[in-house]
Amino acid sequence: MIKRRQLLIFLIISYISASIFNKVNIFTNDIGVVHAMTDDGHVNRNYLIKCEQIDVTEVENKLNEADKLRKSQEYINDNGEIDYKKFFKNTVFIGDSITEYLKVVEMLPENNVYAEKGKTVIDVDNDIERLKYANPERIILLFGMNDVIYFQNKEDFRSNYLKLIDKLKKVVPNAKIYIESPTPIQVKAERKNDGFTNERLSQFREIAKEVSDETDSTYIDLTGIVSNNDCFETDGIHFKRNFYELLFKDLTTIINKEEKS
Repeated sequence: MIKRRQLLIFLIISYISASIFNKVNIFTNDIGVVHAMTDDGHVNRNYLIKCEQIDVTEVENKLNEADKLRKSQEYINDNGEIDYKKFFKNTVFIGDSITEYLKVVEMLPENNVYAEKGKTVIDVDNDIERLKYANPERIILLFGMNDVIYFQNKEDFRSNYLKLIDKLKKVVPNAKIYIESPTPIQVKAERKNDGFTNERLSQFREIAKEVSDETDSTYIDLTGIVSNNDCFETDGIHFKRNFYELLFKDLTTIINKEEKS
């Protein structure tokens, strides 16, 4: 890809240079070699100035914009809608049963979803090994639902989340990391005896945001999707398909905005 881009830049600059040749006072010698020279045999100053004005960075930026436009069009299906399986082809989602739903209902293939019921931030060793081979462009994390029960001290959640991010960066250093906020639950699902409450989830949500800031990851707050829509299953914890449809819509908007900047 790098060699191809360098070749394109070279060709564009060559084209610009050729255009310049037509505007300055040049001549062709007997063997057909073009020189950027004046009639008296000196280098044409105007030609040199024109060449110096060629901005390679600007050419590179235009090529990047063209690549992004081409990629964005690849994700659109025949109905003019985003094909999420294509969009998230190089993305891995890691989390608990909330994330596991994505592969259960086949919204995404299994190889894009490393999630299972009861998972916490310390249960990722097998995922780390898989990531070495997957080498995704993006990693989207959602933890907290089980962590509020497992970690009595919320600071332990923070330290272990930071360790997880550190591991991910060592294995896939070029992957962009997104941290989704732990989702709230309905009041009927709260269990004060083991700390499974909205109050605790709110505290863990704050920590997830802080971890995101500390690790230069992108934080995605899911509370708006939950509070503004009828998304809950009857257990008051898990979500219906419409939650994930709204989630994907938000994710694609956020990712597209970041990758265009």
